[in-house]
Amino acid sequence: ASTVLFFPLKPLIYLWRYLALQAYQSFPRSQQLWHGLRVFALDSTALQLPEALWPVFGSAKSGTGVGPAQSRVAVLYDLHARLPVRCKAGHFLRQQDKHLIQYLLSSLGIGTLLILDAGFYSQRIFLQLLKKQIHYLVPLLPQAKPKRLKSFGPYDELCQIQSKRVSRKSKVTVRILVAYRR
Repeated sequence: ASTVLFFPLKPLIYLWRYLALQAYQSFPRSQQLWHGLRVFALDSTALQLPEALWPVFGSAKSGTGVGPAQSRVAVLYDLHARLPVRCKAGHFLRQQDKHLIQYLLSSLGIGTLLILDAGFYSQRIFLQLLKKQIHYLVPLLPQAKPKRLKSFGPYDELCQIQSKRVSRKSKVTVRILVAYRR
């Protein structure tokens, strides 16, 4: 039986956290805020890994070892400090992005503006952010059909988003600001 040895990641993670904290603390408090809010962005990607890791992280082809081993990685960035402040890796198929970010969101609270990718467009995530009083920006999906409740002016509306799942017919009230990308 052959054994595969891996370099332990804990010392690297500790060093990264220490250096990120030192860099972050070097910024004056006034430079860490935008209009009184700490601004973060959340993103995720798939990483290709050595084939020996497919039993742990899965692969693009149903985790059967066919195709490259891959892991999903989600990262929370502080946009003012330009630093990744937290990250979470997980199984390629079982831990999709919406599951990975639960760990990342636990460090955020009142006074935060979070910018999300359209891949995180989820009523469950919206409810969690609202419960923690976190402001967020996320692109509206083309298939989303929010119900308009009130208009505050051109491109500014109060809307209601309803879950598509029949088992959870809950509704979330959100303010939608329309901005067009160039």
